[in-house]
Order: sequence, then structure tokens, then C-alpha cells
Amino acid sequence: AGATAIDYADRDLTGTSPKASIAFDSGEDWTLRLSLGRGVRFPTVSELFQGTSTASSITVNDPSLEAEISDAVELTLERDLAIGHVRASLFQDDVRDSISAQTNIAVTPHVTNVQNIDRVRSRGVELALSAAPAAWPALSLSGNLAYVRTRILGNRNNPTYVGAEWPRVPRWRGNLQTAYRPSPEWLASLGVHYSGRMYNRLENDDIHPDVYG
Repeated sequence: AGATAIDYADRDLTGTSPKASIAFDSGEDWTLRLSLGRGVRFPTVSELFQGTSTASSITVNDPSLEAEISDAVELTLERDLAIGHVRASLFQDDVRDSISAQTNIAVTPHVTNVQNIDRVRSRGVELALSAAPAAWPALSLSGNLAYVRTRILGNRNNPTYVGAEWPRVPRWRGNLQTAYRPSPEWLASLGVHYSGRMYNRLENDDIHPDVYG
């Protein structure tokens, strides 16, 4: 802080991220799989310490940030077909102490706050398909469609966020791509991507749903 030195207290964070998966193969082209896992993301140096202050912007760092801990579970059913492969998945991702950096542009200078959000949970379903028709071996098709609901379930810093959707996670999203390879030298492909409405702020107060920001 100018000519004043600030000493931060020593901190030590450790984490484990075990993962496990168990599958049942029916022997008749059906596979059922259950997967569990934990992911840990530690806060970065900039999130912890590198706050800044200029005439146009202020970044408020937090040296007491906790690590993000994500517990995920997925149940997947897969089927091999004569022309390809289909998959259906149910999934949940439960994140504690998610790290968020949000900028308030309604004030001058703009203020960016780095903070932990106590708990965020995502639940959804995904369908996926890949196929290569035997009658047209040079043609392939792949695609997926997913629906997910992501909610903030707890936040002591600002309880008004509870119940809001997590930013930048659309409820609906899908991809469809087809490729045609008439020879080893040539490949043509056409793809389309769809993403439903999503919010860009923790308050979910975005007023223009058809643009980003």
C-alpha cells in the first residue's frame, strides 16, 4: 500500500481429489456406468493478493479465499448400434466455496469483487449420438443435447444470491455436426451449435437476454 508493507499471515491448504467408476456390461451392447469424483481448485495468486486501484477500476482481492471443492456424480447408459453409438447421462455437480470475480459497472470507478460462493449445485441430463451409416461409409453424424439447472444454494456474503442461476451456464445447449470424407485427401463438414439464455451476473438482473453482458 504505497510505501507501507503489508505482511499476510502464512496459510496452508491441502486437498484430495479421488475418483471412482464402476460399470456393468450386459454383453449385449449395453453398458451402465456410475462415476464419482471430487475436484479441488485452489485460489490463484491474483485472486488472493493482487488487488488493484486505478482511476477507472478497483479490484478487491481476498487473501482468505477457500479452495473450490466439487463433488460430482454421473450415471451413464450406453448402447452400441450397428451404425454407431448412443449415450444418455444423468449428472450432478455440487460445488462448495466456488470462486467468483464479478465487476460492478454501475459505479465509477468500476469495482471487481473476488469472493467465495458457499454452495452451487448443477443437475442435468445429456443425450449424445454418433453414427456412420453403412450405406454411406464416407458420411458421419454426431451430436448432443443437454439440459442443466444450476442454482446458488447458499451464500453468507450476500444471501440475496440464493436461488439465482449460476452465470454463463445455459439451461439448454446442443451440437450437431456432419462430416463427409470422399477420399483421404478431402473432408467437408457442417456443424450447428445452440445455447439457450444464460445470465452474466450473480444477481440474474441482465436486462438484454439476446446479447452477452
